Amino acid sequence: MAEEDSGGAKGAGGRDSEGNGGVGGDAVLNWEQRPLEAVATLQRGYDLPVQDRRDGTVPIFAANGIVGFHAEHQARGPGVVTGRSGSIGKVHYSEGPYWPLNTSLYVKNFHGNEPRYIYWLLRQMRLEQYHEGTGVPTLNRNVVHRELVPVPPLPEQRRIAAILDKADALRAKRREAIAKLDQLLQSVFLDMFGDPVTNPKGWPKATIGELASFITSGSRGWAAHYSESGALFIRIQNLVGGELDMEDCAFVNPPDSAEARRTLVQPGDVLVSITADLGRTAVVPTDIGRAHINQHIAILRLVDVNPAFVSHFLASSGGQQQFQKLNRSAVKAGLNFNDLRSLEVLMPSQAVQEKYLSVIAKVRASQVQMTNQLLKSDLQFAALQQQAFQGNL
Repeated sequence: MAEEDSGGAKGAGGRDSEGNGGVGGDAVLNWEQRPLEAVATLQRGYDLPVQDRRDGTVPIFAANGIVGFHAEHQARGPGVVTGRSGSIGKVHYSEGPYWPLNTSLYVKNFHGNEPRYIYWLLRQMRLEQYHEGTGVPTLNRNVVHRELVPVPPLPEQRRIAAILDKADALRAKRREAIAKLDQLLQSVFLDMFGDPVTNPKGWPKATIGELASFITSGSRGWAAHYSESGALFIRIQNLVGGELDMEDCAFVNPPDSAEARRTLVQPGDVLVSITADLGRTAVVPTDIGRAHINQHIAILRLVDVNPAFVSHFLASSGGQQQFQKLNRSAVKAGLNFNDLRSLEVLMPSQAVQEKYLSVIAKVRASQVQMTNQLLKSDLQFAALQQQAFQGNL
């Protein structure tokens, strides 16, 4: 079973994003063009209330993919499913029997075509461009059914599907490799420091209350200060894995006030998310310039301790377990200053801290390199899809 966002720059037989002609067209001179309904007939899925579901191995597909399992099926595999209501554009594949929910459309009849080719064809069509309604997005199958799509001979369908499957599998392996680097960091942490709860290596501990000279959080009501330029405005999404990521940045121009000065960060500050997605951390770099935090973030200004080590410790399993415990004890997800002061940090020797940070730096560098390679392969894959449905493979 697989699922992916629909790819490519144009619909297979319909419009591109600007409403122009789709993939196929004049480029595929020897391929027949048929309405989608005659190639892959779509059918609305079936209701299955949660209380009626029974334990089993049959995957239940909604618009976004698998949402559970059941003891019975409504469709035999291989099957192709896409979103009908709510989320449109994703296409999913099931090798075996499955249950498509009523928020989805599934291919009821492949008309003798290769199911994997149909899977890639629907992904290439960018079905989200056919949505109707101003409220909840809805895909009208009657509209999509009229779109002309390329229908190469069955051996060519299978060849196209095999090429795209192989290329997509390589991308999946790269994503898995990136994810394994995060697992590697957890292994390194446990190897160097042991279980932070039982502390088998007997490292000294200190609380944030003992380490911090200043703790504060951002203020509400800064929407009026948003601007196209000015001071950086640090939000939760900018705190990533113990480091600051300003790729998705916002700017503010606040008045010169005590509140603005209080929420102005300094190089070396440790930032912690204190509402919603608790426990995300980052260290403010030396070249940050002028930057403020929003109301979901706290500043920990530390003394006589390596802030990068503290940030990465809090982002590790040792810190995240404490955040989870504090979250479970609260009625609403959120930390107050006393919660922050209570956080404990292992305090190994400076040499050990630097060794840990050195390992992190090397792993992060590998992640950046591999992510860049993945972005490049994604672009190459999009071009490959385009070529496939133009008959240029």
